[in-house]
Amino acid sequence: MPAAPSSTASSQGADSQARALLLSSLEATKTLATAHVVIVFQGKFSRLGEVSKIDGDAQASPLIANGMVTYQNGEVAPFVLAGDTVSVEVGGVWNAVGATSALIPSPVIDPRQGLPNILNSVKDPQSAGSEIIAGTDTAKVTGTLPAEQATEILPEASGPADFTAWIRKAGDPVLVRIALGFNPGQSLTATFSNWNIPVHVTATPAT
Repeated sequence: MPAAPSSTASSQGADSQARALLLSSLEATKTLATAHVVIVFQGKFSRLGEVSKIDGDAQASPLIANGMVTYQNGEVAPFVLAGDTVSVEVGGVWNAVGATSALIPSPVIDPRQGLPNILNSVKDPQSAGSEIIAGTDTAKVTGTLPAEQATEILPEASGPADFTAWIRKAGDPVLVRIALGFNPGQSLTATFSNWNIPVHVTATPAT
């Protein structure tokens, strides 16, 4: 279950406006039913193999995602995520590759629990201006994700992660993008769009 918002509120040296924005985004993001998600990985991640990009639609409750996975060698393949299992189609054959975390850091693709928990864990948030992301006007917040939460996303993380969030200004303050910098040379950026727009996702790989 998502942690109570109090941990973000207790950050030392935090910008009160940035802290309030994170908490507002936490609550708005918890209500998401669907979203389009694009996750880009920089560097090598031992658990994730050679994945460089995930591009797909996701629904919450239950968490199901369909889309395309791109590997570092340029190969692209369809994937289905359901029931904490990921299947990837290679050469016309669907193969179960393991739990969700074998392909995607599950907190990053889970809008109702994972993403709010990330927002709730950020320490010392600071306002960092505004930025247009994919045509959406956003407020930018920076901070630090503690080592405990960083390792939940990336087990090989050796310490806290640098954190940046871009939060929609108009309408509900849902997440538009987050970026996490782990060990030198390892980072991920997740961009969210089409919030609560109906999508067609299936828990069963196509046959």
